[in-house]
Amino acid sequence: MDVVCARPLISVIDDDEGVRLALDDMFCSRGYAVCCFASAEAFLASPALRASAFVVSDIQMPGMSGLEMVRALRRRGVTVSVVLISAFATPQVFARAARETGVRLIEKPFDPPELLLHVEAVAGRPTP
Repeated sequence: MDVVCARPLISVIDDDEGVRLALDDMFCSRGYAVCCFASAEAFLASPALRASAFVVSDIQMPGMSGLEMVRALRRRGVTVSVVLISAFATPQVFARAARETGVRLIEKPFDPPELLLHVEAVAGRPTP
């Protein structure tokens, strides 16, 4: 099954429902289509995997971590831009994320406008 969206699709992966809902609201208010997932495994099994213009994922979740998910994406040849978010972002975690995946890591609690600016810069959409 293919997913076709007129608006860029952002996939949000976080085991915290409150974070998923907040990010869904923020991105929808900016005109993005959003698919939310409670786990990396659910995202990897979904049609959104290939349709996503951007992925925002928690780094620490039950089951597969955000880092493991990024590695799985790259093994599958999926080069979508990813931002990992974490409440436990030690300097070692930042270094590991950059070294192992080359993706950006933002610490929770994060500034929503900062995340939005980063997503829109990567997606090539202007911020009003």
